[in-house]
Amino acid sequence: MKHQRETYELQVGDRGRVVLPAKLRHKLALRKGDRMVARLEANSVIRVEALAKSVRSFRGAYRDAATGRDLVGELLEERRREAEQEGGRRAAKRS
Repeated sequence: MKHQRETYELQVGDRGRVVLPAKLRHKLALRKGDRMVARLEANSVIRVEALAKSVRSFRGAYRDAATGRDLVGELLEERRREAEQEGGRRAAKRS
């Protein structure tokens, strides 16, 4: 599928709000309340994308950083230790 560039004119409102034209919202399947991410790039270019798409693009980005480690297990063990320490502090305060 060939990527086609389209240009849309936007206007900044009195409170700094920018409204995306209905045609653009429809093409991007955006609905009221959807979160967006704006990135300022070189030459005053602003790149805007749906937050969900931005998050999806990072999935797996660090998968090779912890090869051979059980990160979920490590996190659970860390949380258990923290809970035990918190329990000990609460018991000491009651004494």
